[in-house]
Amino acid sequence: PDGTDVTSRYLDRGHLRVQVRPTLVRLPGDSLDVILQVEEGPVYRLGAVEVAGNRTVREHVIRRELATVPGDTLSRRAIQASVLGLMRLGYFRPEALAAGPELAVDEAHQTVNLRYRVEEDPRNPLRLGGSYNGDLILQAGLELDNFSLRDLFHPSTWRPLPVGDGQRLALGVQATGLDYQQVELSFTEPWLGGRPHPFGVTFSYARIADGFRSNTGGEGDLRTWGLRLWHDRRLRPGLTLSLGLRYRAFDNRDWTTTLPGGHSQELVLGPALRWDTTDDPVLPHRGSRVRFGVELALPLDEVQYHKWRFQAGRQVSLGRHVGLNVMAEMGFTGSLTGEPVDDRLFLAGGSPFDAGGFDTFFGEDLVYMRGYPVRALGPRDAGGLPVGGQLMNRYAAEVQWYALERPSFALRPYLFLEAANVWAGFSSYRPGDLFRSVGVGLRMKVPVLGVVDLSLGYNLDEFPGLEEETGASGWRLQISLGRTFSF
Repeated sequence: PDGTDVTSRYLDRGHLRVQVRPTLVRLPGDSLDVILQVEEGPVYRLGAVEVAGNRTVREHVIRRELATVPGDTLSRRAIQASVLGLMRLGYFRPEALAAGPELAVDEAHQTVNLRYRVEEDPRNPLRLGGSYNGDLILQAGLELDNFSLRDLFHPSTWRPLPVGDGQRLALGVQATGLDYQQVELSFTEPWLGGRPHPFGVTFSYARIADGFRSNTGGEGDLRTWGLRLWHDRRLRPGLTLSLGLRYRAFDNRDWTTTLPGGHSQELVLGPALRWDTTDDPVLPHRGSRVRFGVELALPLDEVQYHKWRFQAGRQVSLGRHVGLNVMAEMGFTGSLTGEPVDDRLFLAGGSPFDAGGFDTFFGEDLVYMRGYPVRALGPRDAGGLPVGGQLMNRYAAEVQWYALERPSFALRPYLFLEAANVWAGFSSYRPGDLFRSVGVGLRMKVPVLGVVDLSLGYNLDEFPGLEEETGASGWRLQISLGRTFSF
């Protein structure tokens, strides 16, 4: 039942023993009357609500996700919301939660006792990766997604690390020898002040030397320092309002033309509204994701813009082992002061692996697309080099096969169809003028690396040549580490 049938409606109101008997009464002609005889039965309330099976996740982390409270009226919908909340934590095997909690009925007191039995999903905190686009960039990280800040200075409680409170601590490093280094440290508290309002802070530093990947043709250097604060408020189950503040300082020593020379800074406010009903944060089987976000770069120095972005995706099951994922994405960048915008313009094509892992930090907003090289789609200057555009559309659809589902390992082959384009502004905007690609892919969840997405895409439409790319139709192998091509 999908929750709209008569029995489910009564179960949402505590009528555990409800019985519905349909009776058909034939009428003259070709008509029938359907009469539902309902025996409601008594209203049951929740008795004890227990949790079992958790080893490293503390019980309060689990209980705060439960919508079933002792003394409340029994509700099928509340049980489903509790199971979905536990699945979205990402700590437990979805297969163990899918059957729901164990029920023990006390007829004498007309109460129902619940027991949520969980099985923790083994997680490796180490993340290794890399990218290659003419240069090898190595990536390493340590991610504790069940961190306990209060146990950090009490080594006797470590198992073998300070874990249990559902906080997240992540340290990431990527480098190419002495030419490029980046370090990022982040911390997230998912329940600020005892309420489901996550708060996070991220510190970052990057250094590029000796003209590495410079677009000036010289031996310039770049230094960046960043601080990001964000806070989420859960308005209702699945609906979240996010508020973000990002500050970055740049020291551009003739390294790029997309940033002002010398010292400059950027201060960005970023409210966003998200709707997420997926049953798994990484490889969902069903559910929807919708996000509408705005970025306002206040006019400090020469960096200023406003950016609007809408993303929507839907995952549905076509059978026990087959699913369909569809998504759409649209974006617009404009000026706050009326001056031309040269920063954070859209460019489409490629993958995070193609981009080398750091390009979006420095004045561009890359929209990844399978089947095309990085920066291939979008306005060009007189010399044929990508300069980015203010408007972006992207659409994708995948038919997925759930080939293997294990707690720490999963295989999901898929077929995909994708289309996207970037336009300089509204005067050139043609929503039907899209570059298309088709292909096959394999999405994996593996220890240490996390999510690995491999795709072999064929660009159906030719594009203007770029560097060594002729723009002709052909097959292209692309890789994404740590994230998927789908929204």
